[in-house]
Amino acid sequence: MVLKVRYALTPRGTERCLKNEFYLQDTPAYKGYTEKIFHVLHKAAKPLTAREISNETGIAVRSVNGVVPFNIYAGYIRRIPL
Repeated sequence: MVLKVRYALTPRGTERCLKNEFYLQDTPAYKGYTEKIFHVLHKAAKPLTAREISNETGIAVRSVNGVVPFNIYAGYIRRIPL
């Protein structure tokens, strides 16, 4: 069974996005996925699914699903069941 959810920024996530508080790693392999996901969620008029985030950012759904859980745990993104 697949649980369908949408994602939105919490107030802490919105604040982080507005202050542009993204700690970019100084490595050639770093892709900036967290920053891209935060900005898409911030600009969105409604919460988005992982596929919608993927379509907006060009990041693979698998990668979106890898980045989002850490930010949920950190309190920056919230999960909204459909």
